[in-house]
Amino acid sequence: MKTLEKTAIGKDISDQDLIDFCSPTGKTTVLRLLSAENPRIQALGSFIFRNFFEGYSKKQWGKHFKTLDDSVLSRVPIRASFDDRYFDDIFQALPVDGYSKLIKNMLDHPEISVSTGRFFSKLDLRHYAQHTVVFTGAVDDLIAPEENGLPYRSLSFRYALKSKSEHGLTHLQTNFPNRHEYTRVTNYSHVYGTADGLDLLVYEYPTEYSKNRNERYYPVPSKSNTVRHQDFLRRLTGLHPDIWVAGRLGDYKYYNMDQAIARGRKLAKDILQRKTGSVA
Repeated sequence: MKTLEKTAIGKDISDQDLIDFCSPTGKTTVLRLLSAENPRIQALGSFIFRNFFEGYSKKQWGKHFKTLDDSVLSRVPIRASFDDRYFDDIFQALPVDGYSKLIKNMLDHPEISVSTGRFFSKLDLRHYAQHTVVFTGAVDDLIAPEENGLPYRSLSFRYALKSKSEHGLTHLQTNFPNRHEYTRVTNYSHVYGTADGLDLLVYEYPTEYSKNRNERYYPVPSKSNTVRHQDFLRRLTGLHPDIWVAGRLGDYKYYNMDQAIARGRKLAKDILQRKTGSVA
């Protein structure tokens, strides 16, 4: 999050106070600001929360933030610097042809077969009893599709081609915590260029997930949902001797792409280690 200009709330806080508070990383979270002992820093945290986090959280999750894990409000860094990046990684990029092409190329191998458009049920696990199975779908739907499953949030996307003078969105992504029904707009001209001088804008509208109506996009992080997910995992291990889960749905965790890739690499190492006793 960009450093705020001095406001009526923050005018009595010195730059050094904020720098000291955010040391040694130079960044902090809104939750840490809200719980600060310094009343001025706490008041600044309240100002930031009301103006940037509260409205966005309500739209994104459809729930009061107190019912969610602290991790939800800790994802976005607040920095005591002019560094306005979301991530700290030295190298930040997207695949040249997108993730779909990247994955398609990975699957283009004579020993890999791809079957789409079919539902994988727990009965299918019997067919793969002698194989290692990596499941990246919704564990609750695999174990007990007839039960009320874990809650998820979905998204509705609306696309528009507009000129810069029409939309005025100068960055790749712009968030709207307090206005409009959508939470953010992505301006893909920053990634793929323009089409006939028009920018491709994608508007994201959060919505409740409804089975067979839309897609699961986000697990809903809370202590009670984590307990239920762990129960589904225990039931799953009783159905197959060598099954692993991963991904946002399998792990029931809110992964970014870099985290999802790291999770996949770790999973591969764990599987190899169990089978061979060593890691390549």
